[in-house]
Amino acid sequence: MFKLDWKFNGKSVRPGQLGNELAKAIETEALTAATKTVSSVRCQVHGKHPTDIRVHVNGGQLRFQYEACCGRLTEAVEKSFQ
Repeated sequence: MFKLDWKFNGKSVRPGQLGNELAKAIETEALTAATKTVSSVRCQVHGKHPTDIRVHVNGGQLRFQYEACCGRLTEAVEKSFQ
């Protein structure tokens, strides 16, 4: 008989929990990438970036809220996800 140990993101994980940890890691990576995308958009009129970026996760869907200087910045953020 042998013992199989799993380490995921630097912590030990039981084999029965591997799927949950993988899902958490994917969600974290998606949040990081999407937040980086939103924060990198710049308003072509005012030269500003979105501020006060908040991410909500509900049923595997990400929903962003942020402050924008104008409607053009909002449009630019929406286009960045297309």
